[in-house]
Amino acid sequence: MAQTEKIAARRAVALSVVVPCYNEIGGVAELYRRVTAVCREQAGHSYEIVLVIDGATDGTREAIFELAKQDSHVLGIDLARNYGHQIALSAGLEFCRGQRILILDADLQDPPELLKAMMAKMDEGFDVVYGQRVKRQGEGWFKRATAALFYR
Repeated sequence: MAQTEKIAARRAVALSVVVPCYNEIGGVAELYRRVTAVCREQAGHSYEIVLVIDGATDGTREAIFELAKQDSHVLGIDLARNYGHQIALSAGLEFCRGQRILILDADLQDPPELLKAMMAKMDEGFDVVYGQRVKRQGEGWFKRATAALFYR
């Protein structure tokens, strides 16, 4: 059976977490540990973690495929080269099977533990939930201004 047929044949799950990954070897194990803990708490065994390898050159690819071998909840998608964050995210969204889909960045700047509160908002009836940083410590005025414009 071809890899795409295997993906298509997978049953729907309650929760998918999609994470684009580019040269994340230093943090992929911690990302996996923390996201797995949240998923198990929120969805039992009905979850998947979709890690999209966006042309990584530092061992991220190998680490993700090793996680996928060890844990059937992990799906590694390997892009042919670095296409950028948005294309990697689109690829993950194309292949995920969750009734609910959460998106994270691999660098852990946005804590996976916040997913619990975000899912609670979904339970209240919200269709789309996103996080916004309240404090931006250590960032210059330009970064703070552009972030404020984005969220406005």
